Amino acid sequence: MKINYLSLPCFGLFILFSGCTSDPILDPEPNNDFRYPMEVGNRWVYSQVYSQADTAAGSMWSVIERGIDTCEVTGTDLFGSVELIRLEQRFTGDDRHIGTDWYSNREDGLYTHAYQSAGGYYGNPAPGQKRYVIGGKSFLKPQDATRWLMGDAINSSDEIYYENPPKRTYVYPPVTGFKWLFRDNDPITMNKTYVSQEIVSTSVGEFNCWVIKWEWDFNGDSIPDSDIQGYDWIAREGLIKRLFSGESTTGDGNNYPIEHFRWKHIYTLTSYRIDGVNH
Repeated sequence: MKINYLSLPCFGLFILFSGCTSDPILDPEPNNDFRYPMEVGNRWVYSQVYSQADTAAGSMWSVIERGIDTCEVTGTDLFGSVELIRLEQRFTGDDRHIGTDWYSNREDGLYTHAYQSAGGYYGNPAPGQKRYVIGGKSFLKPQDATRWLMGDAINSSDEIYYENPPKRTYVYPPVTGFKWLFRDNDPITMNKTYVSQEIVSTSVGEFNCWVIKWEWDFNGDSIPDSDIQGYDWIAREGLIKRLFSGESTTGDGNNYPIEHFRWKHIYTLTSYRIDGVNH
């Protein structure tokens, strides 16, 4: 599976950093002119914060990791006879290359065609190591699960993965209530829905956003998992905000006791460049 900020990258956020209001609504429905801005040279920089807390009422949140994610449209590449848009992502907390995604921007949506995850980004727990279980899968670091939840492959190489057929990351035009299947990796399915519009204020400006709700079904029973929530706020300027949160467990029952915890992973736009103009 693959995650992308668009899907993050960047397109790959919390109220701690920004405020939202539902009035006024500026865009018509459907907004037939809406397109995600995927021109070469466009760039987005995000503050990302991962926090945890005990499940007990009133427990304080502790910040586990902070960093800066940068996403940039760096060019185009030919895949056979098809020219695709290349988006590269870096985690600038330690200047780690997260991965590369290739897209096409069509009349009916933004599609993911291929992706390349950074080899070794994920750590799979060995016997006796502490593990975090999210969505039925184990991770050395719970914040790594966010990329997996967004659809990222967990791999130890820089092999390119191809989507066949391509996956529709965003649907055009956005219409409140419209739901679509983003990914089907039997038995896991991922759906997205346009649920509302909101005016979102951040340190870099105010944006008229469409709110997208993510839903995961991990066991194939067609019922979304209630322990994990995900939301994107997208605008004409790109992804403005992302918030993933949930309840999970840690420990293996042997070397480490089983513990329950709450978590949230927040991305907030801090600067961007569109059509050569820095903001």
